[in-house]
Amino acid sequence: MLTAQASAAFDEKHLEAMCGTCHPLDPVRAARLSPADWTRELDKMEAMGAKIPHRKVLLDYLTTHYGLKKKATPAIRAR
Repeated sequence: MLTAQASAAFDEKHLEAMCGTCHPLDPVRAARLSPADWTRELDKMEAMGAKIPHRKVLLDYLTTHYGLKKKATPAIRAR
């Protein structure tokens, strides 16, 4: 199990090492999926033979960096 510090240190180079050895990362970066959709993608990758030793860390990273974009909220003006 990774420590919180190790989880926080997960970055693009780790994504490249885990995922980029089998396929380009451009589709991953462009996907903008929900957590449930990223979970299905990881399930699909594992079914095709991918080994994902720190699945929760990867899922958290994908969701945070390549998840659905939040809608901008309109600014509230003070009167």
